[in-house]
Amino acid sequence: MRALRGFTLIENMVALAIFAIGVMAIALLLLNSMGLAKNSRGLTGAFIAARDMAGMIRANTQNALTYNGIQTPAPALTASTGSGGTGSVEAIDVANWEAILAQLPGSGTTPPSGTVTVLAANGAMCPCDATITVSWGAGNQYILNTTVGF
Repeated sequence: MRALRGFTLIENMVALAIFAIGVMAIALLLLNSMGLAKNSRGLTGAFIAARDMAGMIRANTQNALTYNGIQTPAPALTASTGSGGTGSVEAIDVANWEAILAQLPGSGTTPPSGTVTVLAANGAMCPCDATITVSWGAGNQYILNTTVGF
C-alpha cells in the first residue's frame, strides 16, 4: 500500500496560526503608521502656522510689539490685538492666523490655539524676542523662538 502524501490537520492549523500572527502584526504596524502620520501632519501644520506668524510680525516690524499677548482663538479682534482695532494690520494678521490654525487637527472640543509673546530686549525698542506657541490635539505643542523687528 502506498503512503498518503499531504498535510495533516495539525500542520495546517500551525500554518494558519503563524499566518494569522503575521497578518495581525502587519495590521498593528498600519495602525501605528496612521497615528504617526496624523501627528506628523499636526506638527508640520503647527510649524507652518508659527513661521507664518513670525513672517507677519516681521512684515509689520515697526509695530512688532503690538503683537505681544495675542491668543487664539480670540474672543474678539479688537484694539487689544493691536493699535488700530478690527481694521488694523495686526487684527487682520490675527484673523489670517486663526484661519491657518483652524486647519490643524483638534481633539474633540479643544480647538487648535496659539499665543504670541513679543518682548523688547532693551525694554522699549526692537529687535525683540518673539515666542510663538501653537497647540493642537491632546497636549501637542510647537514653540518657535525667534528675533523680530530689526
